[in-house]
Amino acid sequence: MNVLMVSKACVRGSYQKKLEELARFEDVQLTVIVPPYWQEKG
Repeated sequence: MNVLMVSKACVRGSYQKKLEELARFEDVQLTVIVPPYWQEKG
C-alpha cells in the first residue's frame, strides 16, 4: 500500500513516532512531505 502524508506537524520529532510505527509494516510504502521549517504566527 502506498501512503503519502503531507504534514507540518512532522517537522517536530515528537510527531514522527506515528510515522515510524506505520513504516514498520512490510506492505506499506510511506512517503512524507514536510516543509523545511514552520513558523506559527502570534
